[in-house]
Amino acid sequence: MHDLIARRGRKGWLIVDEAFADTNPALSVADEVAEGRRLLIFRSFGKYFGLAGVRLGFVVGPPSFLAAVRQKLGAWPLSAAAIAIGTAAYRDRDWISRMRLRLTAEAVSLDTVLSEAGLRPIGACPLFRLVETDNAQALFETLAARAILTRPFIENPRWLRFGLPADENAFVRLKEALVHG
Repeated sequence: MHDLIARRGRKGWLIVDEAFADTNPALSVADEVAEGRRLLIFRSFGKYFGLAGVRLGFVVGPPSFLAAVRQKLGAWPLSAAAIAIGTAAYRDRDWISRMRLRLTAEAVSLDTVLSEAGLRPIGACPLFRLVETDNAQALFETLAARAILTRPFIENPRWLRFGLPADENAFVRLKEALVHG
């Protein structure tokens, strides 16, 4: 990543969406942010911690750039509750470690279910898997009829994204729906 940042020079900004980086901190390029580097990173709190209703996010960038934005726009207001919840969550290192292991194991299980149904999982984010298939829309409709929600993509009608099933029963329901329709 450092080479990519260096090659950009002053031609423009590299903006990195690290909304899912908490699942694997090795993916983060936050350490690359420095004065003089045109690199901005956006982070989301709610996706990893499963608290989408807590309106909390972060931008990491060169200090002079962030100061200019703050001067222009003012401080972005956050609720005291969001700050307290975010602080407590990030301090719970044991939960974070356990969740990373759990998500990785559950993603492997999802890969197995999808592969057994003839679908090839794409990507490495342990929160979901993307598949590419000619019958994505039909599969979406079949699963929705069984109360299994997936995410289709208008911009690529061959894609369908599967979130991790909530528990073992949900894995069984998904497997049955993929096999029997």
